Order: sequence, then structure tokens, then C-alpha cells
Amino acid sequence: MYHNNVLSPEPNVFVKALRKLPDLHDEQYALQTCMSYYDSTSGPQENTLVLPLCKKIKKRIVYTVLEYSPLLDSCNMATDDWARIGKDIEKHYEKYDGFVILHGTDTMAYTASALSFMCEHLGKPVILTGSQVPIYEMGNDGRDNLLGALLIAGQFVIPEVCLYFHHKLYRGNRVTKVDSGSFNAFNSPNLAPLTNADVDIKNNWDTEWRANTTSRFRVSTQMNRNVGLLKLFPGITAVTVKFFLQAPMEGIVLETYGSGNAPDNRADLLEEFRNATERGVIMVNCTQCLRGTVTTSYATGKALSDAGLVAGCDMTSEAALCKLSYVLARTDLSIEAKRMMLSQNLRGEMIADLQGAKLTLSDSDDLDEVTKSLSISCKEEQEAVRDGLTPTLACAASKIGDLEALDAVKELVRNSYINTSSHPCINRFDRVFIDVYQISNINSAKKINVLFSGPSVLSGMMTAWREVYSEMHYNGEYIEFSACPKES
Repeated sequence: MYHNNVLSPEPNVFVKALRKLPDLHDEQYALQTCMSYYDSTSGPQENTLVLPLCKKIKKRIVYTVLEYSPLLDSCNMATDDWARIGKDIEKHYEKYDGFVILHGTDTMAYTASALSFMCEHLGKPVILTGSQVPIYEMGNDGRDNLLGALLIAGQFVIPEVCLYFHHKLYRGNRVTKVDSGSFNAFNSPNLAPLTNADVDIKNNWDTEWRANTTSRFRVSTQMNRNVGLLKLFPGITAVTVKFFLQAPMEGIVLETYGSGNAPDNRADLLEEFRNATERGVIMVNCTQCLRGTVTTSYATGKALSDAGLVAGCDMTSEAALCKLSYVLARTDLSIEAKRMMLSQNLRGEMIADLQGAKLTLSDSDDLDEVTKSLSISCKEEQEAVRDGLTPTLACAASKIGDLEALDAVKELVRNSYINTSSHPCINRFDRVFIDVYQISNINSAKKINVLFSGPSVLSGMMTAWREVYSEMHYNGEYIEFSACPKES
């Protein structure tokens, strides 16, 4: 566990204070079991503490405090401090199940975002926390925050850099500080909390980010410092923008209006953005709004896209700035590759780019690979896997408008029926996909009726389609779902 930004007059005063708090250290158990020698080969380890037994999890959580010197106010944090924290995690990575970082609240969102990109192939929880009221004072929130962070880091495998505050665990690169005078100081505007720790600890496992990798954990400490944050405001001059974009600036996060809009009648501004792009400056477009995402639906948003800005989707400004710093430090990538990397979802910091996603389905090859990975060999089980995955694949393909993938899915199911036995519902299946095409390409419609019929594949598809499109509206109208009888 790492201790930072709690200013103290002498070394280890924080650990000495923790030893006196029964909810953060079980002194009797430590003495009975010689816990002071935990993980020590040369003598007592005074900085090792143990939490009281939690009856719900029936396990002890042992933690060791590493205190930096000198301690910093979080306002004084810089990229070198991020690198120091990251390297310490890497140094002790194999020794502990998780890591808790005590940090000041003012720049905690920046540090959480930076560490999320710096920690590559992370397989353990790294949780930042702190307090609005110092832990030494009465009525503080520091003890609850520290205890909650330790309990989560010690018992759950959440392989992310997170931020824990006021009974909620957030993804670190999704948070921003929203209140300087409340215990509920942080919010994750575009992503629900990963964990709610009230009476019980409830994890939202579906939301957690798990990298698809088995590579060894490493920390990349190279961060480009020639990045900046520029906020648009009415009346901003082209001269201001020009000077802000001059060398040595290599990248900026541009905070724009609404859903990523900027004045499209200001040719002087757009010219400066285009000139900067041509010089190799990479710019990320983020919204000034607390919630929402950047789109190019409006002409004022498309103007920035045409000028070369990368859409930041629903990233916070903190995450976008740290991601930009991380990507620009990659000397092995071309400018175009860096722009592409910035538009990708690296650590769950943004919504997936559905417009750029593509399903690749060639006959049944992909599904055969799935069945092989599940060690499924018999024909009946393979068909069951195919039937179970088909609705999901069809929904995903239609949601992104990938008609080629829809054709592949349809042919896959058709061949499945023909290879086993003739099926009377193939025509009905064609009807479903015709309606699916309509939904994928619809521009305006008052009502779309999607018919589902046939075997379990199609009934399952109806359920999946309801889930995918129940919230989607076209010109204020809606989609109606119904099932037709097998014999119709």
C-alpha cells in the first residue's frame, strides 16, 4: 500500500496512527501471530498491519505501508511522480494481491487516468483513494475510504486502476472531481460504478475491464509533456489558438461545446487547427459537458473532424490528456498510427467505436474456433454453441450496420439447418433478416415491425433484439417486436 499526500511532521507517524485504530489494525491478532515479522527476513516489519477479521469474507487482509519522502500536496504532482508510483507497483507486483494509493483529491483523477495507461497488462487491482477531511481530524471520511479500498483490493480480482470514494469504486480513467465541499467528491459521468460498498459490497462484474492478454505486467513511464488542454469559449481569438498550438506543443485536448461542436463560421480558427494538424500536432476533441459524447452529427462538429481532430467520444478531459501524453510518447509509432491508437478504447476510458467495428465471419470458421476452445467435439454440442451465439452475433452485426456479417450469420444458420435436416422456418428467417436490414439502414420510419419465428435460435434472437433496440428511437418513433407462429 502506498501512502502519499498526508503531510506529517515525522516519518511513520501515519502508521503509528493506524495502529491505534481498531477498525484498521487488529493489534491483538498481530501480537499473537507475530505479524510484525510478516514478509521480513531481517527483523520486525513495523509498517505491516492487519485488518480485523471480516466475518462476511472470513479472511484476514494484511497490508504494508510504504511512505514517500518528502510527502507531496497533490497539487504538486507531476509526471515524474506518476512514474515513481508506477515503478513501485511494478517492483512489488508479485508480492501483493493488490495496491492502494493514498492521494490528495485535487489531482487524483489525473493520476488515476495516467496510471491506467502506464500500467500495461494489469492483472491486479490498483485503487486510489483519499479524503476530503484529513484522517487525523474528527468527522473525517478518510478512515471509511481507506478501509473500503483495502477490503476491495484484498478480496476481489479487479484488474484495473480504480478510484474509491464515498462507498463507490470507479474506473480510474472515467472519474472527475465534481465537488470540493462534499464527501461525495467524485463522479463517473458516463460509466456506472464498478462496485457499490454499502451494507454489502456489490460488484458490477459486467462493467469491469479485463484485458485480453497473458503478457507480463509492465509499467511504461514514458509520458510526453508537450501536451495541453484548451477550452473553447465564445470570442476566443485565432491568435490565442495559434500561440497555444506553437512548438513545442505536440498534442492538445480541445474542450468543445455540447456534443463536440465549435463555430463553423470562424474560418480563421479552423485554419489554425488545420495548419497544426499538417505540422503533426495531434488534437483530441472532448466535450465540456459533464455527460455525453462527441459526435459529428452537426455541421459544427463535422468541421472539427474535417480539420483533423480525433473524436474523444465520452472521455473525460483528464483521461484524454493522459492518454494523449501516453500515446505521443510512443516513438515506435507513426503519427497516423498514434491518431488511430487515440481513437481506440485502450483501458475502458471510452465507449467502443461501433462505427469502426467490424465482425469477421467466414462461414463457420469463427464459431468452430470457439467450440475448439471450449473443448467441444460432438456435433450436437457444436450446434448448441452455434445456436446460442447466433442471436448475439446477428444483433452485434446489425447494430453497427455490417450487412456482410449479417449475410454470413444468415448463411451459417441456413447451412446448419440444411446439413442436419430441412427446416420449414428458413423463409421466416429470411423475413427476419429483411427486417433487420431495414433497421440497420433506416433513416426515417414511423414504425418497424420485426417478426420472429421458428426454433429456439429465432426466439432467442427476439429477446436479444428487444434488449438491443428497446432504447433506440428513430425520429421519435419506435420499433415493435412480435413473434409469428411456426406454421404461419
